Amino acid sequence: MDDSSTAIVFVNYRDYSHLERFLRSQQINTACDIVVVDNTESDRRDHAALDRIASHDGVSVLFAANLGYLGAVRHAITRMPHLAKVDFLIVSNTDLMFELGAVVDHLDLTKVHMRERHVGVIAPQLVSAEGHRTRQLHLIEPPTVRHLSRLGRMYESYFALSVHKQAGDLKRKLLARIGRGSAGILDGSSVFAPHGALMIFTAEYLQASGGFDFPCFLYAEEIFVGLQAERAGLRCVYDEGIRYSHRSHGSIGRWPSRSVALHLRDAHRWAASAMKDRDVLKQ
Repeated sequence: MDDSSTAIVFVNYRDYSHLERFLRSQQINTACDIVVVDNTESDRRDHAALDRIASHDGVSVLFAANLGYLGAVRHAITRMPHLAKVDFLIVSNTDLMFELGAVVDHLDLTKVHMRERHVGVIAPQLVSAEGHRTRQLHLIEPPTVRHLSRLGRMYESYFALSVHKQAGDLKRKLLARIGRGSAGILDGSSVFAPHGALMIFTAEYLQASGGFDFPCFLYAEEIFVGLQAERAGLRCVYDEGIRYSHRSHGSIGRWPSRSVALHLRDAHRWAASAMKDRDVLKQ
């Protein structure tokens, strides 16, 4: 079997310690291009940390004027066109932990199988720090227009967003404490979309046009990815052979800012409209 070509794009925003910890934990000669897109404002960049990050084998650092999550990926592909031609492109938050070499090996073994199944996106398994499966795939099924519209209206109110965020954090802690997993998902099952923290795109997805042309700044990227894969006739599959843990869980923050509220509102308004268009086409 020919070796697969794999690259990973980390999207960073003001968080260097997690990425440094990740890189220190990896085997040095991992056969994978590592690209870090730093969305941090120029006056807040930690240049000493960036120098240490860039000193690791196979790591390239790019700077962006805070283009958002998928915008940063698009920027990386524009600057480094070979990223659009790999067999697998991993897109990751910086606050995750996983063994990159093991992921690369797993993807190499499953490349032919994924191609035969017309897979465009791979959704890895999120586990707790202790290695237990956790509840993380919110988009096993396509979200409804009603649900997205309700969220868009709720995010118009900063107070409602703050209450929703605190309730969600409490629910996640309770589920983690009782060890509840993503019930009903079998390894290899098709899902609508992956968790946005770690998404793996196949060559077939990369070859489809507009795969990262997300029209919003942040949030709801998973819905965009699920729709893009679906439109290209590709599947998103859940793969328990790839496991990762998530240290921070979310980019909203403990107490969301008003700018975050606006981004959430706009993204969910877009998502509701996009899913409505999808429903019309399927009728």
